[in-house]
Amino acid sequence: MTGMTTSAEVRECETTSAGVRECGSAGGSVGLARVATIVVVAGVFFLGACAPDDGRTPLIVYSPHGPDMLEAFELRFEALHPTVDVQWLDMGSQEVLDRLRSEQANPQADIWWGAPAPLFQTAAEAGLLEPYAPSWAGEVTEYADSLHRYHG
Repeated sequence: MTGMTTSAEVRECETTSAGVRECGSAGGSVGLARVATIVVVAGVFFLGACAPDDGRTPLIVYSPHGPDMLEAFELRFEALHPTVDVQWLDMGSQEVLDRLRSEQANPQADIWWGAPAPLFQTAAEAGLLEPYAPSWAGEVTEYADSLHRYHG
């Protein structure tokens, strides 16, 4: 039968020292288990390269103030506190509230910076904010919570 091709492929199989049976084509292709291992190792390497640990303490900030103000805040704060790594997420105030609700069982943010007082009040009443009384808390009373959950 000249000129006919077949979809059947000759495979060479071997059993690894771990007892895994790997098969490749006669053309020398790599076994599926090896490909999976290569992908996993490359992924771990890539993720490690993307998030280097420089020993600083991360400070996660959710804020609607926009990237220009947040970048300036990050640079200034880190200059004053070199052991802190400010990481911010720029989003609208309502988005912050929604995100805090969804993260309630596993909070990710350290600070929510900026929102109308009614949103802070809603978050406080829902148990989404922890009390904190900064040294200047007594100077900001108009839009502040008496339990120190937010300061305006």
